[in-house]
Amino acid sequence: MDVIQSNDQFRNGYVFSPEEVLSVVSVEYKIFLKDAGYVDLDLTANLFVCAGMLMPDDVVREKARNGDIDYVVNEIGLVSKVTQNDGKRLINSLGGVLLTTGLMRRLFIPKVKTHKDDTLPKSTLKELLFYQEFVEDRIYKGSRTEILEDDRIVIGGAERKIVLPESAGDFDFEHLNDYGYPTKVHKRKRIRSSYYTPPFRHSDEGSVVTSGGGKHIDLFLDNYSQHAISSVGIRFAKFFRENIDE
Repeated sequence: MDVIQSNDQFRNGYVFSPEEVLSVVSVEYKIFLKDAGYVDLDLTANLFVCAGMLMPDDVVREKARNGDIDYVVNEIGLVSKVTQNDGKRLINSLGGVLLTTGLMRRLFIPKVKTHKDDTLPKSTLKELLFYQEFVEDRIYKGSRTEILEDDRIVIGGAERKIVLPESAGDFDFEHLNDYGYPTKVHKRKRIRSSYYTPPFRHSDEGSVVTSGGGKHIDLFLDNYSQHAISSVGIRFAKFFRENIDE
């Protein structure tokens, strides 16, 4: 992971090499992302991720105005009070994507943590601990009569079946599946574990996924899709071939 510092928020962040990205992506997940129209990692496997969540500047304000996207600037100057859908539209209009849970949990957070004593990663981790952010995923639960295996993860135009813990609890990195979700949770609080909340079972909109907040960067599968709140922001990320400006 290369750390890049700049006064431009879209140049201030981290660059992950194709080797780093592909090391956390299974063949099945790679196909899923391609089927979703999210990224073809055979073509564009370099990844840039902003150090901070999106802040309003002239470009952001223009894109939001053109897209009829409402937002509020929260107490530390971040774009907030957007729905997941509007957040994705805004980031897409800027030429980027939201991270998926798999990339957030299996790549971004662990890599930033390894540089936690450096100035920029330290500020990123502080933000991750205090604020939640939308990711690309949405989870659809089965009905009351359907089995757990009927739960689905949706990214872009593709979906896959997924098995999720039905109850809230703590989880560890080693228990994440290819999609970045825990395969099991602990009922008892553990010192260095993140916290997981399950998705709502009944929602035509599906459950929107947010990452961040809590003592160890928690994972929430709550239905914030229709509830834009000030504690949830959005982060710009971008895949590229050789040149980040391409």
